[in-house]
Amino acid sequence: MRSKDILEKAKSEIPSVDEILEQAWNELNFDKDFVERNFGSALIRFEGKANEIYMIYERKSLEKLAKYWIEFQELGKL
Repeated sequence: MRSKDILEKAKSEIPSVDEILEQAWNELNFDKDFVERNFGSALIRFEGKANEIYMIYERKSLEKLAKYWIEFQELGKL
């Protein structure tokens, strides 16, 4: 496995933007009235939640990248 393959494998751990936005929306569970009355606040909370979710996936991806890199270094594959 090449270093490029390791990077691609780690990156594949991060879901698409659409999936992250859907997860954020589902976790916040806003109702229509809340969004209509508090659009600015809802938008800020939504953005914060989506960013929080992304950061969790990014951290997991970086942990896997480090793990893959160490494993392949030990095997002398890189």
